Amino acid sequence: INSTSLNFSLASLTSGTIRVMISNIRVQTFSGFPSTFRLEVLSLCQLNLSQSWTVVDASSEFVGSPIAAGILQDTGVNVLNDKAGVVTYINVTFTLRNSVPPGSSILLALPARFKYASRLPTAYLTVRNGTDISRRLKLDLPSEGLVSMLVETDHIPQGSIVSAMLHEFKIPPRSKVTSTFQLRTILENGHVIDEDLQVGGIPIAPGSFLPSFVAKFLPDVLMAGHLGNFSVQFMSSNDLPSDGKIVLYFYDNFRIDGVSLVVPSSVFDKPLSKFGIQTALDGGLGFYVESGNRLVVQRDGNGRDVLGGELISLTVVGVENQFGEGLTSSAKIDTRDCQDYVIDVAEFPPLSVPRSPFLSVSSSRYPNIASSVANWTITIELDGHLLPASILAINMINETNAGNELLQVINKDVWNLTLVTSRYIEVTLHSSNPLPPRTPLVLELTGMENSFAARSVEYNLQLLSSFSRKVSRSSQFVMAFTPCTVEPMELSSSVQTQTSNTTWRMSFQTRSPISALSSLQLTIPPLFSLTPTASAMVLFPHGSCDMQVNVENETIVDLGLSQASCSKSAKQNDMVTIQVDGIVNRPYAGIVPGATLVVFDESSAVVERRRSGEILVTVSQTLAPRMAITSDVCGALTDLSISFTMTTRLPVGARIAFQLPAFFSFLPSSRFLNVSGLPFLLEVSTQTLRYNLTHAFYAPAQGGDGPLLVLTCLLDRSPSTTTLDFTLTGVKNRPWTGPSGSFSLTVFTSTMLLIQQDANVRGYDLHVAPILTPQARISSFLSLDAVSLQVAMTLSNALPPSSLLRVNLSSAFRVGNATVLSNVVGFSAELETAATGTTSLLLRTAGVPAEGEYISFALSNVEVAELPLREQVLSFETLLEDGTAVDVARSVRATDAGLNRGFISLISGEETVLLDYSITNQAMVRRSVQVQGISQGLSTLDPQGGKVYFAAHNQVLSYDLVRSSIAEVPINVTGSVVFLSWDALAGALLGVLVSPQQGAVFFRYDRLHGAVSTSSLQSFCLSLECSFTPGVSAADEAAGRLFLTTRTMLVSLDSTSGRVTSHVSLLRDEETFGGLACMEFLDRPLDPLARPLGLIAVASRNHTLQLVQLDPSSGSMNVLMSIFDEQFSRQLVLGASALSPGQDSLFLLAYSGLVKLDLRARTMAIFDLSFARGGQPPPYPWVLIEVSGFFPSDQQTGLSP
Repeated sequence: INSTSLNFSLASLTSGTIRVMISNIRVQTFSGFPSTFRLEVLSLCQLNLSQSWTVVDASSEFVGSPIAAGILQDTGVNVLNDKAGVVTYINVTFTLRNSVPPGSSILLALPARFKYASRLPTAYLTVRNGTDISRRLKLDLPSEGLVSMLVETDHIPQGSIVSAMLHEFKIPPRSKVTSTFQLRTILENGHVIDEDLQVGGIPIAPGSFLPSFVAKFLPDVLMAGHLGNFSVQFMSSNDLPSDGKIVLYFYDNFRIDGVSLVVPSSVFDKPLSKFGIQTALDGGLGFYVESGNRLVVQRDGNGRDVLGGELISLTVVGVENQFGEGLTSSAKIDTRDCQDYVIDVAEFPPLSVPRSPFLSVSSSRYPNIASSVANWTITIELDGHLLPASILAINMINETNAGNELLQVINKDVWNLTLVTSRYIEVTLHSSNPLPPRTPLVLELTGMENSFAARSVEYNLQLLSSFSRKVSRSSQFVMAFTPCTVEPMELSSSVQTQTSNTTWRMSFQTRSPISALSSLQLTIPPLFSLTPTASAMVLFPHGSCDMQVNVENETIVDLGLSQASCSKSAKQNDMVTIQVDGIVNRPYAGIVPGATLVVFDESSAVVERRRSGEILVTVSQTLAPRMAITSDVCGALTDLSISFTMTTRLPVGARIAFQLPAFFSFLPSSRFLNVSGLPFLLEVSTQTLRYNLTHAFYAPAQGGDGPLLVLTCLLDRSPSTTTLDFTLTGVKNRPWTGPSGSFSLTVFTSTMLLIQQDANVRGYDLHVAPILTPQARISSFLSLDAVSLQVAMTLSNALPPSSLLRVNLSSAFRVGNATVLSNVVGFSAELETAATGTTSLLLRTAGVPAEGEYISFALSNVEVAELPLREQVLSFETLLEDGTAVDVARSVRATDAGLNRGFISLISGEETVLLDYSITNQAMVRRSVQVQGISQGLSTLDPQGGKVYFAAHNQVLSYDLVRSSIAEVPINVTGSVVFLSWDALAGALLGVLVSPQQGAVFFRYDRLHGAVSTSSLQSFCLSLECSFTPGVSAADEAAGRLFLTTRTMLVSLDSTSGRVTSHVSLLRDEETFGGLACMEFLDRPLDPLARPLGLIAVASRNHTLQLVQLDPSSGSMNVLMSIFDEQFSRQLVLGASALSPGQDSLFLLAYSGLVKLDLRARTMAIFDLSFARGGQPPPYPWVLIEVSGFFPSDQQTGLSP
């Protein structure tokens, strides 16, 4: 009928009790008793065709059964922060079974200990059901633990998902799951719509300590194995009940089984007191240990609750830190109530536990000498327990040779040696139970090798756990080692002589390793030194490395290795060799204390000390004195100057010994000698000096020893100079030639210690002494027969018996069978048999001619081998019996009885006649020529070769005056020769010939090479007056000019090229000038103050023959003297003239005689030549004349210059 009424009809008549079940009836939407029910029975009546219902029966109003509240669906409660005691948001969610009309409320009942944190809490409603609703709720707190949220205007439909967020609620301060929540929706009149009275509780996590105070949970001494107090400080967020607990979760491996006391800490003496903070923990405390390394601190309930934010501070006595260094595990503290619910909790990160020092460490070694093997006792003491099987490790921080195969543990009942390396030793404790704290423990080792170096060595002693090998204790201690003993080394020196550069090789077996990090220091003996270029190297077993050399001072040398360039090394007991080049031995000989070599490691500590044996320094044989003499002639007195440089200054009282060679003598002029300005005493010893490698000593003189001169320095201090020189006056050379033999120079101290020496000072070659006043006189030079030779001389040196005297003849003479010795004066001698025809003969002495003896003798019947026109040079020698030369006279020029200085050669077609030009009335030699057609007056003389060049039948011939032989000169042009001249400077024959084909031709003939060169003369005249006059010519060798004449002209040629350089007419009187008869050139002055005459000629003038001086540049004539009238001119041989060797005489050839003009006196002499033909009239006229001094000396004589 409507929403609250309904009808139903019966299908049949019904009587009795009726029960009606009506399904799908929606009850009221809230709980409680509904309003009253009423039941009516109606009957259908029809009236007036209409039907109506009539109430037949009706009940009174009755109350139905109560309606229970609807069940909320999907209920849940959660919090934003679930830590105990925090203020957070509570979020309640549910789904409505029934709609909630406006004005209704949501009622939430909280478990115990939930509290409001604000007096004005707020809540927000969120509904999701098609149209979302979100708004702030009006919140009412009717009682503690009950929250009422009013839905003021909104209608929340059935099935809506509702979320209510409540702000600023403090959750319970315990860590557990809360009891259930209760949730209801209530109508404004208080009827419950829906509910869930068993909404599940929420888990509460433990609270945390206040972050404003940094919690502390660590030992007072954070070191491994330390036994001591452990401090705990924190501020909890929530109250700690007076009967609550504090559970301390210690770090793993921290020992708490020995905790003896837990007490509240006083912080008045700590920084917290500055802020007025002190512990709030009062009452009594108990403690017990639980498994898991937990210590439970139980409050006894007598104190007050510790409120959140108050300081809790306590000290745990007897906590032993973990045994090993390193990170710990994490740790934790929680607070609990008496029911063991956790209130607050805090975790602590791992600690970094450093190793701790031993409580005490003592160490001693005996002996404590570096590199020695010793016993070592170490005593340790800990402030904590010493765990079973603990490991005691010894690290050598700056030592590398501690461990070796000899190392052993003495107290093996306590320790076991488990590991040994060069820098590490490890022993393990035998004990199976922990040793109590402060128990002294001794380790005794034997066979311990001490540090290589004499230094303080740092050791690191560590205690390790056996299972983790983490270090708990670590202490460092220092042990000082005394210097290692000095050990020997082998030292060899390549050169032992003093002041010599030498190489040292020092070898030894190492006591310590040597590497590129090592350095060495070499101490050399005094007065030894190093050159600027000294170098060093070390020879390792498997290679070598160069070393740097640094000279620190006079005796200390640093030798360094470079790590960059040296990768080699030597282990202990390896053989190494140090080689140093450029060491200079000391300047004295003797046995020297050895060198010292010190080896340093990389930290500059001494690891090796080596000393070599004594070093032998021998005297130097290279003093190299400079010696000068004033005479090297045998037997002569000489001043002998010696200069030498010492390698060191002379000590006080030093001596210089100078020994002369055998057979020398010394005649001192003073007992004192100036040596470089220093006074020395000069003594001639009757002994000789002998010496070994280091010392000098006197010994009796032997036959082969020369004089010993000893010079002693008279200064009372060491001279400042090292360069010494002195001159010995009165040294007399040995009286025969050859090497003088060695001198000896020795410098030694007053104790005969050799300073420097040259036992073989090179002497000098003794040359022959000159024979004084040597003379040789030959009976005649111009002779073809045998001659006599008279010899005289003065001997420079005495001759022992059986000495020899040799006479070397020139090539013109020979020893003949009839040659005999006679007229011997001043000595006794016999003529040795000589081969006939030789040029040398020997005389053997019988007596002993003294020094300076004058001797003479004659040799008769000496044969003449060739005409001696050359200047004859002889030589004399005196010799010992073995042929050693003593005295000599070289280049003894022989003279004849007449002291001839030259000769004249007269040549005709039949013969040549030689005569002395100083005695012209006696012919000496006549020889046949047999040449026809000789051009008169046309000749020239080669004084070097002894030849006369002339022309015959258009040929140029040479005539050898010595051998009387004729040869043709190969001129390759045929013609009439008009001019010949010998160029002595060029060694060439110059000439001019007139060829019918070529005209006038100049030619040059080179005698040495036999070459001929020619050139044509340019024409300078076309008339007959231009024809050259044969033989009337001259040469100026110095100026290179040749002069030729015609009847009226003077022509000049260049002697090199033959070119005509000038031609001038002779200034003459045509009626009286008869031409020139001959011409010569004088290049020597007749008077020292005058000039040379130059070009002169014999001219026919004014009906007389005149000697004139010609001017080549003008042709003028200057009369020097008149000779004959012109009648005599017809007797002159045209062109035949010659100058004397001294150019003071001019010789002219006439048909009947020889004319000599004295140019200096201007006088004339005429000589009759009939004697040259034996008084017979001349069948052939003389056509050529040449005048010469003797030709150059005989070069074939062995001793001639």
